[in-house]
Amino acid sequence: MPLTFSRGDFSYYLICKLPANVVRKQSWLVKLLIGGQCFSAESTDLTSLQLRYNDSIDRSQVQLDTESRPAVCFYGRHSPFSNYYWSPVDISGKKFDSNEHFYTYRKCQLADRPDLAFRAERARYPSEATSIGRPVKLADDMRLELMRTGLMAKFDQNADLKRILLGTGKKLLAEASPIDLFWGTSCGLRSENLKKPSTWRGKNEMGKLLMSLRSEYRNSEEA
Repeated sequence: MPLTFSRGDFSYYLICKLPANVVRKQSWLVKLLIGGQCFSAESTDLTSLQLRYNDSIDRSQVQLDTESRPAVCFYGRHSPFSNYYWSPVDISGKKFDSNEHFYTYRKCQLADRPDLAFRAERARYPSEATSIGRPVKLADDMRLELMRTGLMAKFDQNADLKRILLGTGKKLLAEASPIDLFWGTSCGLRSENLKKPSTWRGKNEMGKLLMSLRSEYRNSEEA
């Protein structure tokens, strides 16, 4: 029997994480349903599957020249800079599937909502964790501290992601969320205003934290 995965690019991620020897031993034929199209390939060809998964990053990330300097703008689960990106982290002995899982879990804990924290930790998807924690409100400084803790764990514990972050050089990093005025820019990836930071209504706090962390990594390497 072939393995059948649910629709979505996480299918790529999942199959590429399976041990190659296990895949070959069973001679599985992987069926991946992507964007309404059926894609079949011998599962021993893990490299091509990984490349197809990496290609999906392009749908959630763009590089452009802003009025001030070159930028990398991102939005959505395919970008490694997104909180929705699947990147397991271990914080204080507890494991989370993504930084969004950790952030929402801890936010609910601090707000004395253990019921929501329990659900957020076990959410099937990062977006589900967000929905669970939406009723919880914290002061901005607490939100920033929590997010920074999660981002440090995410990039410290995932060498490939750290390399990608450092690979952005000195470019402006911006979360192109059209709806989030705190973490994002208020401009979507297709908005012409994305090239004009002076027009952004959003604070882009996610981008600022990422750039701060990038500077710390670079200074550490140069020391």
